[in-house]
Amino acid sequence: MLYLVMKAGGAPAILVLVGAMAAAAACALVLAAREERTGPAAAGLAVGGGLFLLHFRLFPRAEIFSFFLLSILVLLLASWRRGRQRALFAIPPLFLLWGNLHPGVLAGGLVLSCHVVGEGVAAFVPAVRNGPPSGPYDARRFVRLLVISAIAALALLANPYGFGVLSEAVRLSRGTVNQYIAEWVPPTHAFVTNRPSVQAYRVWTGLLVLSLPFFWWRRCLGGVLAAAALLTMAMRSVRFIAVYGVVTAPLMAVALEEWLGLALRRRARELRTVTGLVVASLLVLGVVPVINGSFYRWEGEERRFGFGVVERDYPGRAVAFMRATDIRGTVFNEYRWGGWLGWTEGMQVFQDGRTIDESLFYESTTILNASPGFEAILDRYGIDVLLLRYPKESFSNHAIFRWLATAPGWALVFWDDDALVYLKRVPRFEPVIERFAYRRLSPFAIATSKALLLPDWARLETEIRQVKEWSPRSGVVRQIAGQLYDIAGMQDRAKAEFLEGYRLEPGNGVWESLLRSVGGWPPG
Repeated sequence: MLYLVMKAGGAPAILVLVGAMAAAAACALVLAAREERTGPAAAGLAVGGGLFLLHFRLFPRAEIFSFFLLSILVLLLASWRRGRQRALFAIPPLFLLWGNLHPGVLAGGLVLSCHVVGEGVAAFVPAVRNGPPSGPYDARRFVRLLVISAIAALALLANPYGFGVLSEAVRLSRGTVNQYIAEWVPPTHAFVTNRPSVQAYRVWTGLLVLSLPFFWWRRCLGGVLAAAALLTMAMRSVRFIAVYGVVTAPLMAVALEEWLGLALRRRARELRTVTGLVVASLLVLGVVPVINGSFYRWEGEERRFGFGVVERDYPGRAVAFMRATDIRGTVFNEYRWGGWLGWTEGMQVFQDGRTIDESLFYESTTILNASPGFEAILDRYGIDVLLLRYPKESFSNHAIFRWLATAPGWALVFWDDDALVYLKRVPRFEPVIERFAYRRLSPFAIATSKALLLPDWARLETEIRQVKEWSPRSGVVRQIAGQLYDIAGMQDRAKAEFLEGYRLEPGNGVWESLLRSVGGWPPG
């Protein structure tokens, strides 16, 4: 479905869809919180917090359907708890649709099961059944929920994979490959432990634990069991924090309602409208840092508000080069680019975010590490095009690039700040290689003496111009070109390259040190 939307309206259409579904999910959660007899202030604060736990997973990926449909399920269950029995009848068709859109339906099955258990306890344990404020318990409630849940389970399995969805979920949860993927690591992992969403998850959980007496008083047993089940999953993988936030938002609203009531005491009812307006204003103001980008800078994320595709995240210029030169082949690609390449270019990629075969993942790692046997993998798949991410970070692996630098059977034909394109030296690529191959200018190594530069200086300058032609906003080529001019004793030209780079990337601190080295700081 996402692919069809992408093809029909491009990136703006798919972003509108994701935004609309996120907004609809938020509305459903507010209604669910209100069904739990909470005021507008508590409901707004709780759902705002739940969205904060969710926001780092709001991508144009199929899981957006799970977030939306999970919110609808939470609303249906809250409505049923309030006494609206007909809400249950919407659950089986919801699961039928959900099971054919995304495997996140299993989270919905878990939540529903927890509510069944909670109702079962209420039906058979007198201390729960007769306590305030629920009053005498009607055992038929449990029977209805149990029957509807059984039908929903059958609907869940009415998908092309049937029981395979369950076995695949178990297999993935046990996979060793998850330790290499950021979204699957636990919240205690050094890579994610200080992220704002992870810190908020800890505070959120602490407040829920402190509010357990309130949940007991209101008989939120099913919601508490669902929260506990998802908490164990969130403790194993940060990606489940988003699901945890959705399911526990109504519970948090109950907690905030009780805490606000204790804080305001007798004036709580009088100030309900005022506090609701204050919370609504705060939520509206919270949108401002998202629009101006300060929210993402605070989080340490490189995102921008808008409908376009950020070029630094995808190899847009490299793909334009491949299109212009009619490069078609069997591509080995960067893992994070696979989905974008397949959707926008119709390219058959080696891997993308849907890759769930561990053997393929390890083969990809073997290639990037240039580990023993990697050449055999390239040959087995018939790979003749390498579309690789430029390794900017200090921790990036350069093994494959070191091998390619000396491999006579491969040629570098494109590079910029984001991507590199290597072609295998086969007859159909020879015209492209002859015209565009980089023989003197390396994106990694820089000659250290003037004597090494001058013998083929004309070729070197031609290749510098070639990089700028295909990627006019490349900062890396200006940095390398400036350093080469400096080594060759051409300080004025070095200064000009560094100034160009500074104007393109004024926030990059490297340009100040480079300009100082040639007497060009501060720029005029």
